[in-house]
Amino acid sequence: MAKNHVWILIGSGTLIGSGLLSGCAAGLQTPPNLAGIQDMSVREQVESDCRLEARWPTYQSAAYRGGAGRVREQLTNFPSGNEAATIALCARLERATQANASSLADDCKLLMEQRRLRYGDAALSNITRFQDVCRQLTGR
Repeated sequence: MAKNHVWILIGSGTLIGSGLLSGCAAGLQTPPNLAGIQDMSVREQVESDCRLEARWPTYQSAAYRGGAGRVREQLTNFPSGNEAATIALCARLERATQANASSLADDCKLLMEQRRLRYGDAALSNITRFQDVCRQLTGR
């Protein structure tokens, strides 16, 4: 394999060279043990939806809707207990494997049941959307 050199000019004329082997930079591939969606662009969108749906209680609260920018920022930076647990679940769902997909699906059901009890009928559409995200990311 032939070497390609990349030269970078830094500061006042200092050159830094680095040799790169041609053909060694492969694209990122999906690990074969991921549960659920395998297409990475679709998976990233679903993961983004998960984080958005996890923060639903903040965005629907009267304090957030009627608050000034600083109040909104504080509410966004310090989520409530159920919301923080749901955000943490989204982080675990992003790394879901076939081995832990079943337990993550159970965690989704438990957190959404808690959300239903706390927020009632107002949260039904959010719960439905979040359960759909869980199904897509765990494959269950």
